[in-house]
Amino acid sequence: MLMKMWKMGFMRKLYILFLLLLGSSRATDIKLSPCGNDGMREIAADQVTYFTCKVAVKTTVRWNLSVHDTGAHELLALCDGHVCNIWPYDERLFKARSLDSLHTTMAVDARNTSIYNSIHRLNGTLYCYREDGFNRFTIASCKLNYIIPPEDVLCRAVNTSWTVNVSCVIGNLYSSRSIYKCKLLRFKLGPGKESGESDHMLTIITVQSG
Repeated sequence: MLMKMWKMGFMRKLYILFLLLLGSSRATDIKLSPCGNDGMREIAADQVTYFTCKVAVKTTVRWNLSVHDTGAHELLALCDGHVCNIWPYDERLFKARSLDSLHTTMAVDARNTSIYNSIHRLNGTLYCYREDGFNRFTIASCKLNYIIPPEDVLCRAVNTSWTVNVSCVIGNLYSSRSIYKCKLLRFKLGPGKESGESDHMLTIITVQSG
């Protein structure tokens, strides 16, 4: 009886280990990069931002966009390893290209003058799908955050006996996801060495337009 229970326990451990290895393998079957640790990437105004979708085996790759305020998925492109067929969703913003049988890229072009009519698209989620069979997919994704970098930044520091108080006023900036964070970088200089630290600053939005 004890031998039978031991065998059952051993087989269960092997089964769990097999599932873990299978899950780990499938997680690395497809990768969308670069993307932040928080699953988000900034799309800076007046720049082209590139994403790369890497798959483990040659297959059809599809690019989708989920619009943030509706949740609807729109097909951007289908890539078969040699060429990408681009759907006329918004070719001014999204342009796919096949590099080889395992890599495709998506360029998000935020240089267009009509960008402000499509801000909601740059506030969505970009998806890269690997087709595994009929209605079966392995998916990688990255959230988009359209930003206008800070302008007219003025900072003031007051040094006391024990602390240094720093305050900054930013004239203009924008985040499509309303993410506004400031970080203070401190550098210590000494004989033959230099070290740096960072502290998050309290951020207060006084005026928000657009």
